[in-house]
Amino acid sequence: MDQQTYSEIAELERTHWWYSARRSILGAIVSAELREGAPQGAVLDMGCGTGANLPVVARCGKPVGIDFSRLALTYAVARGGYAALLQADAGELPFSDATLDWVFAADILEHLDDGPAAAEINRVLKPGGRAIITVPAFPALWGPQDDVAHHRRRYTRSTLVQLVEGSGLEIRRLTFINSALFLPILIVRQAIRRFGLRVTSENTLHPGWSNPILEKVFAAEAWVVPRVSLPFGVSLLCVAARPIGPSRE
Repeated sequence: MDQQTYSEIAELERTHWWYSARRSILGAIVSAELREGAPQGAVLDMGCGTGANLPVVARCGKPVGIDFSRLALTYAVARGGYAALLQADAGELPFSDATLDWVFAADILEHLDDGPAAAEINRVLKPGGRAIITVPAFPALWGPQDDVAHHRRRYTRSTLVQLVEGSGLEIRRLTFINSALFLPILIVRQAIRRFGLRVTSENTLHPGWSNPILEKVFAAEAWVVPRVSLPFGVSLLCVAARPIGPSRE
């Protein structure tokens, strides 16, 4: 992507309802994990992009960001707050074994060969270290935004469990998110597919005045998901930990 595209992404991530609400939910999950004894320390923002999630990941310690795109990292640099920013492949993380307390992989694995990336998350985490993973849910929800973002897959609960546990991590929390908007998003995406509508980006499908409303609807789940596992939604959120004892690799 070119500089103009990343400039637009950086602004979108700052203001768009989906990104803002997801940060609220991630923040609530972090708060719950810290209350339950999760350590603060070395943090990896894996696939950090332009740094949109820095306000959340920085609560867990001093974060290092990695991304495959050097251009994206120039925007993350401008945000400040990262201990370091590295151009790197999520399938070959530039960290020694068992050196990180947290890994954030927010909507990253769907872009990758996810098996190696998940194994790398397990490898670099210290015993007891936490991974927070979000991915798009349900293949039936495949829509224009998946194509625009170059997604390789959407996940079911079982496929995410298989991936995470297969890497050697233990699941602490697993829930769908963006549940309240699941049905309207499903209807819109099914209509787009059925009628062959050409949509360059789903970000243009709602009027500007609806942005704060949609944010409040989605962000309301920040109170729910640390306590209850939601049975359906547009995305999946998983908190996993590297076992204290021998890893199941």
